[in-house]
Amino acid sequence: MQARPPRRPIAALHPVPESATTITIELHMVPAALANATAGISLSDAETGADLGWLPLQPQPGTQRLEISVAAAGPLTLTVARAREFSRHGYLLRASHRFARLPSPHELLVLDAQAHQVRFEVGADRSAGPLRLVRVGDLTWRPIDAFPAGFSLRPGQVVETMLGSGDYELSDPLDPARMQRFTVPAPQAVRISESLSRPAAGRP
Repeated sequence: MQARPPRRPIAALHPVPESATTITIELHMVPAALANATAGISLSDAETGADLGWLPLQPQPGTQRLEISVAAAGPLTLTVARAREFSRHGYLLRASHRFARLPSPHELLVLDAQAHQVRFEVGADRSAGPLRLVRVGDLTWRPIDAFPAGFSLRPGQVVETMLGSGDYELSDPLDPARMQRFTVPAPQAVRISESLSRPAAGRP
């Protein structure tokens, strides 16, 4: 029987004492677009915001099990992002974890890592933008990896990006009352409403 290869060591940002807790993170439904060399999981202290570590994802979609040892005793914030620079604000998934009341050397955290390619479109005789994209109920999230300054659409144009599951809102930055909500996963492309679009130049 062939011996299992040793686990790849994960670099932590802080020295880990002997009393550290090892967290096993089980990710389900990892899309193929995240099974690459840049995507990973970020861990930070939920109270201080201090970085605790970064775990690169394995190069295969589906279910993944990753381990990291952390010295924190308080609640943690975990994010799944397409790259480390997006882990603070441009993440696909954000979750919190509290340790058990009784100290344990091992903890298991199961997360659904589904992410979806979302298409935005506008009618053939209309244009839209710039539009602001936010995640409903999540003031920390920003689309910094796709639309850091918003996005616009020309007649018949389609724009795509990857988003995590949840509720989102498009709005006019100059008039937030003009808005359109949608839910991911969406069964079809998100068509910009007439209230957020306008007749294309040269059209009545």
